[in-house]
Amino acid sequence: MSSIEKIRLIDRSELSGENYFQSLLEAAYSRGILQAADVERLQLECIELLAQKIKKYTGGESSSVRVEVAQSIMTSNLYTISLFLKSYLYPDEAAEALKVSSVKELYEQGCAVIEIKLKTAKRIHALILQNSPKFATRAYKTTIVGGMKSFFKSYNPEYAAHSTHISADYPTCNPVGNLTGVEFIHKYLESIYYENMFCANFASADTHHLLSGYDNNYRELIFNAYEQVITTAIACKLARLNAKSLNLPETAAEDLRVFLTAQTKPELAAAIKNAHDELKAELKITNIPMERYTDRSLPIIADSISGAIASKTLRQVLITPKYPELTPKLRVSFGRKMEYKQYRKFAEEVADCRYSSDRIAMLRREIQTLADLENILIDVELSPDELKAVLSDREPPELAAIAKRHLYEPSEEDEASDAERSFRRSFRQYLETLPQERQNAINRIIPTIEVIEERS
Repeated sequence: MSSIEKIRLIDRSELSGENYFQSLLEAAYSRGILQAADVERLQLECIELLAQKIKKYTGGESSSVRVEVAQSIMTSNLYTISLFLKSYLYPDEAAEALKVSSVKELYEQGCAVIEIKLKTAKRIHALILQNSPKFATRAYKTTIVGGMKSFFKSYNPEYAAHSTHISADYPTCNPVGNLTGVEFIHKYLESIYYENMFCANFASADTHHLLSGYDNNYRELIFNAYEQVITTAIACKLARLNAKSLNLPETAAEDLRVFLTAQTKPELAAAIKNAHDELKAELKITNIPMERYTDRSLPIIADSISGAIASKTLRQVLITPKYPELTPKLRVSFGRKMEYKQYRKFAEEVADCRYSSDRIAMLRREIQTLADLENILIDVELSPDELKAVLSDREPPELAAIAKRHLYEPSEEDEASDAERSFRRSFRQYLETLPQERQNAINRIIPTIEVIEERS
């Protein structure tokens, strides 16, 4: 043997993703890489760095701040150092760096890593926005458009590098866990990018039909679309069908359920891997990072199928497409709007009305069309009780038409006015207060609604 691989003392999997520096310090000390004097020096230098940062935070006017602020700055410092230490291929090498480097040097290196990750994340985000899928759900748009813009605007690597600021409501198929701050955002956006890249292999209409088979109102649900797409594509290969159309007919799905149910877990995993290999060949996938991402999805898909077999819910995993455009349409007219001057005068009177009962009576008396109702609900903020009173007489098709326009097919959230966003929240809350039977009736109608606009 020409070379002997060096024995590694620290296993990266044992270290914390969120508190990497601290866990590395403990592991290095327990394994004898660092001595007590090394640990003491590093701890003192961390305190010195904190003092310097607090002085900078207060503009040199004070060396003391609230405990919560000091804790946040310290966490930010340690997070920044952790990012640099993670750049070493092996934790042992990072531990050796702790022996010879000062905390200030480690922190400055970490700042450089943050700057690179932040620039890269912004670049990935821009690419995602340029190629957003047409089947994007509301949770996707809220997270990827509004949420990420909010993060980049408010992120403060100087004093809160560890903070993520936003909740990523849209889930990725391969979980992004044990990470925070720009490290989480970078990994999350990277995952979304590869998921979108994979889904781009399929026609948007076919993906829409598949997801409609998952749920008629899929755009309102919080789920990962890529997982449904790749699962169906793999299912098509298992059923010896062309995967490009994402079309798994009910007869083929039933035969596949019988086959999968008979497999042991190792056999199921092997079948899924083989089908995935065939899928990559059919789609001519050559992007190695994306290929690695889809490879990591396979155990998740196998677990999902295994769980569905155990719970006898395999029909919910092996989806047959639906075609909403073939469903008979229910045409709902929003009607004519009031003349502009007449409407403005009426809206001002409603807004200035002191008594809730009088306001409700005015709205019931004067509002004749859905178009005027829509405008007034956006322009005049009503209380929940007032909104309930005004909408209680409306039939399910009318409520479904408003829901379709404002909750299911709204303009991008960042392009909507504050008044529109406020109305959407209030209207959603109102719908959630309705009896379940009425909610179900509205939800069944929404996919069939065809809104008719009338000119004034």
